Amino acid sequence: MVGFIDGSFAMPKTHVTISSDEGSVETINPDFTAWKRSDRLLRGWITGTLSEEVLGLVVGLDTSAAVWQAFSDSFAQESQEREFYLQQSLNMHRKGSNSMADYIRIFKNLCDDLAAIGKPVDDRTKVFTLLKGLGPDYESFVTTMLKPPIPAYRDLGAIGIFLGEVETSVASIQKVVALFRVNPLLPKGIII
Repeated sequence: MVGFIDGSFAMPKTHVTISSDEGSVETINPDFTAWKRSDRLLRGWITGTLSEEVLGLVVGLDTSAAVWQAFSDSFAQESQEREFYLQQSLNMHRKGSNSMADYIRIFKNLCDDLAAIGKPVDDRTKVFTLLKGLGPDYESFVTTMLKPPIPAYRDLGAIGIFLGEVETSVASIQKVVALFRVNPLLPKGIII
C-alpha cells in the first residue's frame, strides 16, 4: 500500500488499445481499474481516521498520493517548528530552583520528545547539555564529571538522582537545625 502513497506503484494508463484482425479497439485498462479500486480503498482508510478539521485539507483530492502530499505540505513545517522548539528548550533547560529529580525528568522528556519525532539526541550531547544546565552551584560536580572517562547519560542520570536525594536530605537537616535555633523552649545548655 505504501507504493500508492510514495508513487512507486504508479497509476497505469487509463485505456489500452487492443489490436485484432478486425482492427484496433481502445478499451479501459483492467490494470487501471484494479489500481483505482485499491487506491480508493486506501484513500478511504486514511480519510476515515481524520478529524473534521483535518478532513477539510483533503476534500476533493482524487488519489491517496494526493492526500498524503497534502498532509506533508501542511504538517512538515509544523514538524520542523516542533523540532526547533524542542532543541531550543533542551539547550536552554536549567535546573534553577527545581529539584534534581524534576530537572532530570524534564530533560529526559525533552530528549524523548525529540526521539519521538525522529531526531534523537546522541548520548554525549545529552551528557554535556544536562551538565551545562546544572548551573554554578554544581560547578565542581560538572568539572569532575567532564574529566575522562566521561560517564554515559544513563549513569549520569542515576548520579543526578542520588545528588537530588542528598540535596533533599541536606535541606531537611538544615530545616531541623533552623527550628532548634529559633525554639526558645530548648533546654539550657544545648549548643547547636
